Amino acid sequence: MPLPDPVRRSHMHRRSIELNGYTREDGLYDIEGRITDFKAGPYETATDKVLAPGEPLHDMWVRLVVDESLKVHAGDR
Repeated sequence: MPLPDPVRRSHMHRRSIELNGYTREDGLYDIEGRITDFKAGPYETATDKVLAPGEPLHDMWVRLVVDESLKVHAGDR
């Protein structure tokens, strides 16, 4: 169900979350996740680096190896 029309506003931040699942040859499953944050305008980081609009502020990945009962067997980041 779509949201109602908002009041006038300015875009400031976008967080993208992507999750993918894979079957493995050994019968386990890989679940890979990625979180990426973007600022809509130029952004100065705590270390005085200026990020351009669309340049990721964060780009974090994780991979979990699980079995059918969702027991975690391994994790990579």
